[in-house]
Amino acid sequence: MTTAGLLVELRRQGVELVAAEDRLRFRAPAGALTNTLKNAIAVRRPELLEVLRADSPAAGLLQVLQRQGVEAVVVDGRLRYRAPAGTPAIEAREALVAFKPEMLKLLGHSTGSGPTTGGGIDLSGSKVVLLHAPSDLSTSPVGIPEPGTFGLARIPEESPADGNLSVEAEALGGSQNSQNPQNALGQGDSANIANCAKALAPPRSSASSDTHVTDGEAVATLGDLAFVYQKSWADEVLTGDTIAFDTETELIEGVAIPKLALASASSGLRHVLIHPERVGAFLLAHHDRHFLFHNVAFDFWVLDRHLRARGEVDEARCLWALADGDQLHDTMWLDALVRLAASDSYPRPRDLGTVSREYAGLEIQKDDPYRLRYGEIIGKPWEAVEPGFFSYAIKDAVATWRAYEVLRQKATDLSTEAGVSEAAIHKFGPLGEAIQVKGAIALADVTRQGLHQDLSHAGAVKRGLEERLAGQFERLRAEPDAADLFQLDKGGRILFTKNGAPRVKQKVLRQILRKVADRIAAETESPLHLPTTTKGEMTISAKEWSDYTELDPFVREWVAMAETAKLVQFFAHLEEPVVHPSYTVMVRTGRTSCSGPNIQQVPRKGGFREIFVAPAGHGVLAADYSFIELRTLAAECEARYGNSKLADVIRAGVDPHCYTAAMLLGVSPEEFMALEHADPERFERQRQQAKPLNFGIPGGLGVASLVHYARSTYGVDLSEAQANSTAEADSQLT
Repeated sequence: MTTAGLLVELRRQGVELVAAEDRLRFRAPAGALTNTLKNAIAVRRPELLEVLRADSPAAGLLQVLQRQGVEAVVVDGRLRYRAPAGTPAIEAREALVAFKPEMLKLLGHSTGSGPTTGGGIDLSGSKVVLLHAPSDLSTSPVGIPEPGTFGLARIPEESPADGNLSVEAEALGGSQNSQNPQNALGQGDSANIANCAKALAPPRSSASSDTHVTDGEAVATLGDLAFVYQKSWADEVLTGDTIAFDTETELIEGVAIPKLALASASSGLRHVLIHPERVGAFLLAHHDRHFLFHNVAFDFWVLDRHLRARGEVDEARCLWALADGDQLHDTMWLDALVRLAASDSYPRPRDLGTVSREYAGLEIQKDDPYRLRYGEIIGKPWEAVEPGFFSYAIKDAVATWRAYEVLRQKATDLSTEAGVSEAAIHKFGPLGEAIQVKGAIALADVTRQGLHQDLSHAGAVKRGLEERLAGQFERLRAEPDAADLFQLDKGGRILFTKNGAPRVKQKVLRQILRKVADRIAAETESPLHLPTTTKGEMTISAKEWSDYTELDPFVREWVAMAETAKLVQFFAHLEEPVVHPSYTVMVRTGRTSCSGPNIQQVPRKGGFREIFVAPAGHGVLAADYSFIELRTLAAECEARYGNSKLADVIRAGVDPHCYTAAMLLGVSPEEFMALEHADPERFERQRQQAKPLNFGIPGGLGVASLVHYARSTYGVDLSEAQANSTAEADSQLT
């Protein structure tokens, strides 16, 4: 966090700082001064003292911004600024907005009528462009003002199509005191300002948006931001710790990795395009940097394929070393983590346009005509490539760099406020970003590689299920309540779904289930614990009714049919020798989800898992974490409360599920473990019954929910009385 950014956050939190000789004193609302802010104040103490000793906080802040290369001026009654790309520019904007009234007064804003600048230049009826050259452009040729200078250019609202503008330029400010018209640029610099105005004028089409500065450089615009980029990387090493990187490829077809057309990179101050033949060299030259992506799983495998196809072994190893060393980062997943941590929002991935607009204030137009045409330039000399391909490609890297700087600070603050140690943040990334990045890369490869299956075995399992489904349907059809349950076609024939289940009339089904609920409640003298819909109606979910199958024959046959139909549906994606399941890298629980097919939840019984086999010449390796969720729970209990019985059990080398099973049976863990050899079937059954308790009770499940969870997830039948007593016993474990 820069000094400017810190001042903004302190003002936002209502914290007042005062300089007392060489010490900082503060007044703050209760809880406003977090550990993160305290640490930042300690780090920025010299700069904060300087700001507070100035004539006003705004004057001190302006001095800080000017040292960072930021220049500010009042134009048409509004604050305008230019700054080097990167965090200073982002935080400068926030600082200027936060201190706007003081800045307007400091820079000589007149509240009188008429559009003016601090120097009184009339800009009415004009489109104003404020130009400033950051320090890294100080050696640029004619066309860019010298660093520390302003150029205000009047640009006609309607620019001629050929780009030849007739610009009436006024120069303003040639020193740090840029609001003083006496320090205006010389007349000879008006041409420079005019040239810059032309470079920053809105393009008439994407084809003309790339305005050349030299043979090797061009100017591109991204919203209000204008920047110079190098059209082809020429072996120089970029400065800075972080480099945003993006690839453009041919169109994606299925799960195949597309060919690389070009790459772009931005260090915040320097922006370059990279020819495919130079990508490997670029990675080697920056092997010690951190690379920022948006959707790292896509770019990683594009680069891996490209380098291997070229036989660049060392370069490919460098890419993998970057991943293994946690030097790859992703704005897409960091944004999801920030939203999940800050507001418990579902971590649905968002496109770069949305992310860059929210965090960096930059608008990326994804309807650009060049976006889907990069396959056209593969193998083509870059001299013959339309400039629009280049000006579009460079924008993603620039936007990614800016967005990530803001995102990482937010993620770090959220981690610190949650009590995560600096060591953990360094090891796993803020909010565990490093884990998500590696997971995204690995799961993308699982999807692409796919799973081989034994089609013959799959067909046999499916036919068995279809026969079972047909029998269940006939039994349900024979139930007295089911006479008018099924949907019919015009010929009076029952309609079926794709997986072979009969289509039911939901209104009739709800009426039947309401009668069943009343009958069961009357017989048991206990109401049914069933959820309702948003409209307050009784649920018709077979899953919710599965706890009552032993109490009514209609419910038994209907639930059985629904469960079988769901199993048949699993085969909808098993029609090819190789299936490619699709993963969602992160859901609200922090886990992953899978579909098409959902191989994360393949049924244990019925021959389902035997469907998936190793291809010829390969084997299957099955691996699983040993009760990883319970280990995490034990660590959290120790961190919060100083002790954990569960942690003691795990450290003693005892299986927590066996410990719980022994506790429920009233025997010692050693006696229970003896069953593994004496009565393995009973051992496994009792251990299985302990799982829903160990996982469900710490998750906050009540008695009714625990009964349902045990049956639906582990096939364990518990009465409410059993669930209540076992829950009390199991609570002693954590």
